[in-house]
Amino acid sequence: DATASQPKEAVTASMKVTGGVDGLTINYEMAEVGVGTLILPFDASLPQGLDAFVCSALEGNLLIMTELESIKANTPLLVTGIPGTYTFVGVNKKKEKTYSDGILTGVMEQMQMNEGYVLQNIDGVVGFYRINPDKPVEIPAYRCYMNNAAEADYIRIRYDYETGIDEQLATSASTGKTYDLQGRRVKKNAARGVYILNGEKVVVK
Repeated sequence: DATASQPKEAVTASMKVTGGVDGLTINYEMAEVGVGTLILPFDASLPQGLDAFVCSALEGNLLIMTELESIKANTPLLVTGIPGTYTFVGVNKKKEKTYSDGILTGVMEQMQMNEGYVLQNIDGVVGFYRINPDKPVEIPAYRCYMNNAAEADYIRIRYDYETGIDEQLATSASTGKTYDLQGRRVKKNAARGVYILNGEKVVVK
């Protein structure tokens, strides 16, 4: 969503907002890496192909995210899903410029930050990386950053799905759900690659 040191590696997602002060339509385009941050000023259902997670704990340099069934207004989130455009429509409920759960902070207006962490993809590793205070970053509206709540320069992410998952073997034998090697659920139309299904690696050609 922003980066302090390697802009070409930033996890980016474009956002188009239309409507009046009260009613909004927000089109969120998921980046190719399949993960991003999001905060909405209204409640919303999850569109097919997208999963949403709220921060449940920070254990050392591991950020633990718990899956939600729907999006609640003014809640900082991580979202994962198939790259593409997702549309949210609702009535604006925001009263503040920022909302925080103590670890993640979502911004309703673009803000410049010189501390904390931002989501980045560096050398294929997606996580929250510390902002260089000498290189402030712009956090776009309806995105999130991580507060200065840790000492590490890099914060790993673990996604806890409703079935309960291991950080890498994100799978459930009872449901037959499919996950990529970074623990993100793949709901349909998987691209070519290696996936985890029922605890086994499968190759989509």
